[in-house]
Amino acid sequence: MIGRLSAQQGFEDWKDATWTSYALGPGTHGWVILLSRNDREIGYLVVHSAGKDTYALSEYGKGEFPLFSMQTLYRSLVRLELIEYSYHAERLYYGPLQPLWHITVDGADREWYLDAKTGEELPFSNGNKSPKTLPDTDSTEAFTKTDYRHKIIESGQTEPFDPYARLPWVQGKPAARPAFDDLKQRLNEGGKPVFALDLYDSSVMTPSL
Repeated sequence: MIGRLSAQQGFEDWKDATWTSYALGPGTHGWVILLSRNDREIGYLVVHSAGKDTYALSEYGKGEFPLFSMQTLYRSLVRLELIEYSYHAERLYYGPLQPLWHITVDGADREWYLDAKTGEELPFSNGNKSPKTLPDTDSTEAFTKTDYRHKIIESGQTEPFDPYARLPWVQGKPAARPAFDDLKQRLNEGGKPVFALDLYDSSVMTPSL
């Protein structure tokens, strides 16, 4: 799988990369695979079981700070002043826009939830919101049982950008969902649309490129 992806433009450095797999949360039957080259993280894959001896690629991406990056986790634990304590970090994956770190510390009377991409602490970590804002087991199992026989008939790449550089998606009026051909044209012309989604009972708004 990694070899096939490394044949794509922009992913050539995956060919000689080393990789480490980590299990995702209970009920998902999935793993995140972190790729490194010259002791530097360069990308990730998320795969799920799709039957006996069969695995499906759920998402993948490149970059120095990938999904579930150990570097990002370390920085977050330092910022939260937890790095010196005995802690447990669990990877939770409820879908492409809902990957989380669940952090518990021995002897602490609270827990922490961190965005698995940015490392930001989520607002229900402080106990003001119930953990029931997380998806339930049934929705997680429904995601992992997705029919993966569909094929991508067209794809493309754009240069990454920071969705926080401009914030019209926070305060502006959401645009109507464009037709696929209109969206493709906008991307080809260098447009930078942001897809934002309210998650966890609308306690978090997450942008996605």
